[in-house]
Amino acid sequence: MPSADAAANLPVPGVVGVGTAVCAPTLRRWRPFTAETRLRNARQLQCVRENGTQETGRYLLVRAIASSPDGHPRLAIVISRRFSGKAVIRNRARRLLREAYRQLFPALRPAWILIVPRQAIKGRMFQDVQPEVRQLFRRAGLLAAAASAVPVNTGGPAA
Repeated sequence: MPSADAAANLPVPGVVGVGTAVCAPTLRRWRPFTAETRLRNARQLQCVRENGTQETGRYLLVRAIASSPDGHPRLAIVISRRFSGKAVIRNRARRLLREAYRQLFPALRPAWILIVPRQAIKGRMFQDVQPEVRQLFRRAGLLAAAASAVPVNTGGPAA
């Protein structure tokens, strides 16, 4: 049986380093809210507005180009002061939509998505908004076939 010191010097699969100076390899994960995963300029937003399909629900409007020009899912949530003069209310709506998107992110096809919240979202809970986001994404053809395997988290207590 090797000693603890000898085990520390054994090579670890997928890890680069020698002895105790172990460094994890630099792997970039595709996370939902980095600068690379957002629609960031007016040209991209205009492209989605002009060429995307639109799905409307009670709490939000979704415009999307179902086949991403760059092969990655990208998101923009557009919410103006006309929605509410109070930043707290705008930010809450933005957080609700971002969380719903985050939960669906693994099941998304590469698409450019523009979400515009409607007045009815004010004061709503996540449990109200998340099913509608899923439904509108499905109608727009943004969810992959394995989307049914993604569990629905209603934000309630864990069972």
